[in-house]
This record gives sequence, C-alpha cells and structure tokens, in this order.
Amino acid sequence: MNGSTKQSRPVICPLNNELCLETASTNKTVLADTTSSPGDEELCLAGPSDYQAVVDIDHNIYCGFDALPYHYPSFIQGPGVRGYIYKKGNRVVAFVSAHLVDGGQTLTGTSGRLAPDCRGSGTFGRFLRSVYQQYREAPDLRFITTATGSGIMTVHGHRMLKMFPTKILEKVEKYWTIDAGALGNVPVQQPDCFGVRELSRQDVHAMMCRSTDQLRHLFPEGRAVFVFKPYRIMAANTDVILRQNNVFLASGGNLSLRRDAPLFPGTLLTIGWYYTCKRGVCYNIDIYGKGSEEELRAHFEVHVMRWANVARAGETVLFTGFPCHMSEGIEKALRMLPLTASTEDRVVVVEGPYTH
Repeated sequence: MNGSTKQSRPVICPLNNELCLETASTNKTVLADTTSSPGDEELCLAGPSDYQAVVDIDHNIYCGFDALPYHYPSFIQGPGVRGYIYKKGNRVVAFVSAHLVDGGQTLTGTSGRLAPDCRGSGTFGRFLRSVYQQYREAPDLRFITTATGSGIMTVHGHRMLKMFPTKILEKVEKYWTIDAGALGNVPVQQPDCFGVRELSRQDVHAMMCRSTDQLRHLFPEGRAVFVFKPYRIMAANTDVILRQNNVFLASGGNLSLRRDAPLFPGTLLTIGWYYTCKRGVCYNIDIYGKGSEEELRAHFEVHVMRWANVARAGETVLFTGFPCHMSEGIEKALRMLPLTASTEDRVVVVEGPYTH
C-alpha cells in the first residue's frame, strides 16, 4: 500500500510499536502494510477529524440502528480500542472499530461499513487483512471473532467462514417499537418479591472470576454477547463490559439478597444498556439463563422503570437478545408493555485463529 505523497516521517504505531508513516502536513497516521493492495488504497488510524468522512460512507446502514454517528469517540479510542479507515485516493470508503478483548487473546470488530459502490470488489476483505496485520506483534493474540446478523451470513457466509470457520453461538434479536410517552402508564411492581437483585460492580467481577463450569447454566458456550461484541467469561473482561449506563439483574437459584453474602449468579441474568440512534433511544436487554414468565416480567419491569428515565418522546425502540429456545417466554413476559411493532433477526458469533 502506498504511503502519502506528502512529506512523511516515521513514528511508532500506538497499537503494537510497529513502524508507521505519519504525514506531517495532515498529522494523519498512515499504517505501513505488508499485504498486496492496489496502489491507490491506504490504511489509516481513524481520528476525531475523520468523523464526517466515516459517517458519509453509508447513511442507510444497520436499518437506522447505527450507533456510530452518536457515539463516534467510543469507536476509535479507549483501552484496546482503535478505529481504522480505508482510503481509495483521498476518499474514505471503509471503517471498522477493532477491540482487543479477553486479556489480549481475541481481536473483535464492530460497526464495520463499506461504501456501496465498492461492494463486491474485494475492498473490505483487503481492508480487514490490512487491519489484522497491525496486530501481528500482539503477544497474546490467538483468535479473531465477530458477531453478525443471519442476513449477512446468508449472503456472505461462505466468505466469512473462510476467515471465521468456527460457529460459537446463535441468539435471537428482536426489536419492538414503543412510544416513550406510554411508559409512564405501565404498572410496575417492586422486583424484590421475585428475588430480583441488581448486581454491583463487585458482584459482576465475582461472577466473571468463576469457572465456565460454574456459569454454564447462564453461558453454555462460555461467551456473552454484549454491546454487539462477544466476550469470554473471564475476569480480564470485567472493566470492558461495565459501562456507565448499564445494569445487571440476577434472580433464581441460590442467589442471596443479602448484600454481604457471596454471590451465586442465579439462574436468570439480564443486562440492560442503551444508546442513541436514528430511530430514537434503543434500550437493549440481553438475557442469559432461564426463568418463569413472572420472573422475566419482574426483570423487564426494572428495565422499563430505568428506560422511562432516559427515553425521549417519539419513536423509541426496545431490543432484546436471548437464546433461541426462550422466544415464546419472552413474548408472554413483554405483554405488559404497549408494543406496536416488531422485527426479528439472529446474531451469529463466529471465530477463527489469528494467523497473520
């Protein structure tokens, strides 16, 4: 991949201490590449000044659920997070946010996008291979993984499985539309009567420190999909999955309601978090384990009370992600909400070895 034609100077890439080229006149980090790509294509680290160019790649992506235009900084910076852009000439045609997780063992990507007129040309594949090259000195990296919709798997699955040959899990994604103004009329009960407890940061850390066998009733594949990224259940991911606007609820099993008691993570765990998108406020509830209709409803009521405080008037979307076998129970438990429409997809998590 060619470097900039402007005067450049060598710098050290903040990802892995490898040599890069930084264009002095634009302060843009152009990453050195060892893959074969057309001469007019280059890989760069995305920065704050690239916001509009990244948004302009595709304004109709993800059916209006795209979080990137509203939360761009979180996709390009943070512990283990880097954003990458791919340029053809002077035009930005692709973007992906890469994140080292699982204590550095796994590289996962999110919010990927490609300009419509570049699709079918092999551009995105070259882009990803160039991104993966940037991590070849990462000492503990062993896996690459991604979570994608079933529609993408249907169209591009044969290509994806070459890079990600192992299917890890599959979950249902269902979206309901609701008017935020109607939330105030939803009757709610105190969840304590169903044994629902909000987990503290210390509780979540204790849960993530448990063995996969102890948590198999919640995470049978040893993974959780959170904020559209798959994570192994391990202490190293505690800080990654704890965000300012999320809440963890647990109930059932031997879960103790005493605050000073050791936590056993119950039989039902729900994680609620929200973000802003073109459709409105998207409140997400990821569901793990199993519970009765009443127990699920108690969890949803806590999330609804919280959602009502952040949702804005107009169209608002409730999203739930859950194991495929729970679909009927979720439908019944959500009858307490004034739902107006729904769509459904499936999330597939695939993984491959890191071989670059």
